[in-house]
Amino acid sequence: MSYVTENLDANESILYQASTHWAAYIGPTILLLIGVVGWAATQHSSFFVVFLTIAALRVFSIRSRELAVTDKKVIGKVGILKRNSLELRHHQLEGIKVDQGIFGRMLGYGRVTMCGTGGTRLSLPSFADPLKVRTEVNAAGEAASTTVLRSPATR
Repeated sequence: MSYVTENLDANESILYQASTHWAAYIGPTILLLIGVVGWAATQHSSFFVVFLTIAALRVFSIRSRELAVTDKKVIGKVGILKRNSLELRHHQLEGIKVDQGIFGRMLGYGRVTMCGTGGTRLSLPSFADPLKVRTEVNAAGEAASTTVLRSPATR
């Protein structure tokens, strides 16, 4: 079970769940290739094991990233052993920042940073289509604010 589904409130539903972009796995793949080449060149398995371990840790780190938009809040989490998470109700979200470099623009990935009231901040790297993430967060925030603003008689 994921962190997001474990931390849903009663009567809360997930509207959008962001996914990690495949480009995030390029680094671990390169590390694995360096390990294979080093092992072939030196015939020392320890060379391969070290690079395999580093690549596996990077993959676990990448797989641990979660970002979801619910009808009540935005939930973001990174890390497995050392967890860094942020849950912001829509009215507490001050802004969402999207950073995309040249390759990120070409391949469709980027870093999403959420900023909450009181200076709370969480930065999540390598998510696919970060502009859609921002759009979904803004749309859910608008829907939540219009639900709150409606009078009880119109509900």
